[in-house]
Amino acid sequence: TVGASVVLLSATLPKRTRRQLLEAYAGVTQDDVPETSYPAITWALEGQIGTLPVESRVKRVVMLQWVDRDPGATVQALAKMLREGGCAAIICNTVGRAQDVYRALRGASLVADQNLILFHARYPPAWRAETEEDVLSRFGKAGERPAKAVVVATQVIEQSLDLDFDVMISDLAPVDLLLQRAGRLHRHEREHRPEPLKSPRLLIVRPGEQNEVFDFGPDEWIYDRYVLLRSFLALRDRRNIKLPADTEALIETVYG
Repeated sequence: TVGASVVLLSATLPKRTRRQLLEAYAGVTQDDVPETSYPAITWALEGQIGTLPVESRVKRVVMLQWVDRDPGATVQALAKMLREGGCAAIICNTVGRAQDVYRALRGASLVADQNLILFHARYPPAWRAETEEDVLSRFGKAGERPAKAVVVATQVIEQSLDLDFDVMISDLAPVDLLLQRAGRLHRHEREHRPEPLKSPRLLIVRPGEQNEVFDFGPDEWIYDRYVLLRSFLALRDRRNIKLPADTEALIETVYG
């Protein structure tokens, strides 16, 4: 209607959503939308659609583990993984949980206070901007990384920010968001990473279970239960994720 061009970038777009967008933009039917595998460029003009495969230059294997929800379990897992140093990110789905995990880590004196950072969207704008600048200056592409540090955050570091961590612990979330979070692991080439963290490692918080019924706790306030359940079932028997090779299959398992 307005005659504008649109560029949409996504690493986690379900095929169904892609088809719907192309049908609406180009005025074509579903049969006219060509199939393509991620990663690829799809272009559309009025009545015309084409695709161009893209070779991914970055290929990683992210090791998967599960961890209990209790903040004490997070402290124990990090104490083991950071024994030779390293930079870790913990992504929580709510501000309250991020605060609880931060307090547990601070009480355990796992890292120096100046290298334990709490980052969430409930800060006043000036404080949030200051914290974001601090995080980027340490964990960005050209950041001066501490020998040992932990960032406890909410979804504010999930997208957009160009950050690089050695290891990550994440609350369970929809699989597309977990893949986005995993994109902050070993994001850039670095000469030195601690020996236990030479390979990217993602620890995901395991849901509670009673009588074969899964309990996702407050995460259900943020994300639909059925998406959390399908994401958990898609990942629970995996020992790793190959990126980008497994991206499309995981997205379609949950959203297809």
